[in-house]
Amino acid sequence: MSAFIVGNKHINVMLQAATRNRYPGHGLSYYWNREPHYFNGNTQDIGQKLVDENYRSVNHRYGEQETPDQFKTMVLDKCYTPVEIIKACDCYRYQSCETPDWQDTEAHAIMVALRERAIRLLPGYDDADWGIA
Repeated sequence: MSAFIVGNKHINVMLQAATRNRYPGHGLSYYWNREPHYFNGNTQDIGQKLVDENYRSVNHRYGEQETPDQFKTMVLDKCYTPVEIIKACDCYRYQSCETPDWQDTEAHAIMVALRERAIRLLPGYDDADWGIA
């Protein structure tokens, strides 16, 4: 399969995980460069970081110099399920992992945090035992 640029809507679907919050006061956070970063509600900034990294990956893979599109926050036509968000994160990861330093990028840290947040949104997650004896 070849790498491609994901669409603006795709990034917005991923960001739904950041904007859904079951636990007031517990917003999305991620670690990058050995420091915690906290989602402040600015989906524009995070979305642009994801777009930029996707372009960097595809440019690296195909030896191109395409300029990233401007990310646009949009109102989605539906509330996507946690599984759909996880799948969108997995697709994004596949399209954005072509550079040798992918795992060290801020976009990787953001994508992992969004995916983990979507997992915690799965029905039954809160009811499952934390430790199993």
